Amino acid sequence: MIKRIFSCCTAVLVITVVFLLTSGLKTVQAAGGEKPVTIGKIDYDDLTLQVFKNGNGIVYFSTNGRKNWLEADGEIKNGSEGEYIEMDISWVDPKSDVKLYFKGNKDETAVDVTIPKMITVFKVKFDKIAIDFDFDGYGSCEKFMWRKTSDYNWTEVSFDKSSASYKAFLKTIETLRFKGCKLIFCCIQKTGTDDKNPGERLSNEVKVTIPKQAEAPLIQFDLKKRTVNTKDSWEYYDSKQKKWISCSKNMDLDTLIPEVFSTGGKKGEDVKIRFRFYATDKKAASKSTTLFVPGQNPAPVIGESGDVIFTNDNKKLKISFPGASTELPIEYCIIKKGYAFDEKKAVWKTVKSSKKTLTFSASGAPGGSKIYVRFAGENMSKVKGTDIRLASACTYYEVNWPDKT
Repeated sequence: MIKRIFSCCTAVLVITVVFLLTSGLKTVQAAGGEKPVTIGKIDYDDLTLQVFKNGNGIVYFSTNGRKNWLEADGEIKNGSEGEYIEMDISWVDPKSDVKLYFKGNKDETAVDVTIPKMITVFKVKFDKIAIDFDFDGYGSCEKFMWRKTSDYNWTEVSFDKSSASYKAFLKTIETLRFKGCKLIFCCIQKTGTDDKNPGERLSNEVKVTIPKQAEAPLIQFDLKKRTVNTKDSWEYYDSKQKKWISCSKNMDLDTLIPEVFSTGGKKGEDVKIRFRFYATDKKAASKSTTLFVPGQNPAPVIGESGDVIFTNDNKKLKISFPGASTELPIEYCIIKKGYAFDEKKAVWKTVKSSKKTLTFSASGAPGGSKIYVRFAGENMSKVKGTDIRLASACTYYEVNWPDKT
């Protein structure tokens, strides 16, 4: 019985001593304040890593699985979580994942962080036809950086092509195409926050050439046929559909811009239309050139106080042109009965004076003939500095000789 009591007392004594010793050790550790070092921000732009000392006087690191330890060196700074070392990691091999170990001199609990390898398969291709870029091999990266080779100002852009930053990027590229340039692209870093989230390195840099735009086509306009000297290698911009459309050879305005023509006695719309050489797989689209076509004017007014006056005294048909001038001549043509009128093929004669009067007999203007009139057009002239002025809409007077009495 005595032995049992002694054994129980001994056991209680041993437990008590262990408890006191353990409590005492914890108290001493808490009093010192040291804890395992922790990893903070990992910046792959500056190639620095933060190691919080957490009460340790010295921080060690290992690159070979804790076989050897070196003292971590760097600028000592203070952050919200206390004092830390900003350590240079530019020496870490970017071609493979590298695991680094860290520990303090007081609390030697090791913590590890893996510095990821650089993305080396990032690719960029300029699409000369779509005027856009194809990206590949950027993994989970959400943004890229770009700059011209002639400067060092990087701009961040989202890989999301519907984003505002990407749309702004393409607008900038459009301006750079005028003279052409060379660009450098790179996936941006993802800054690491701690050992569990080490982030991502910058990727490899990719050089892309934006070719200089070829000169724009030389526009020539055929005033009589109302055609532009377009070629199969041209395209024009349709402002209503908001896209470039392939041209055919010698396109006419009736097809290109029908809204420019007068209808219902009203002036047509003023129109600007752009032309360029279209892009191919080997070359980008050329610079564009613009043809300005003022809206077509309505036809001359026929009548007693109009632009053209017809009078028939049973012997002679007289035509006067009060609305004609040197600046705005009036044209006329006679289409005899039974013949179709084709404005582009008709033989037009020009009157440049408001005092001009023409006289026709029945042989010169037989009954049933139609005399068409219009204001003359003028072709564009670099010398005069003038734009196209289309011939106006046409109107006609039908000849009807009075019966002889």
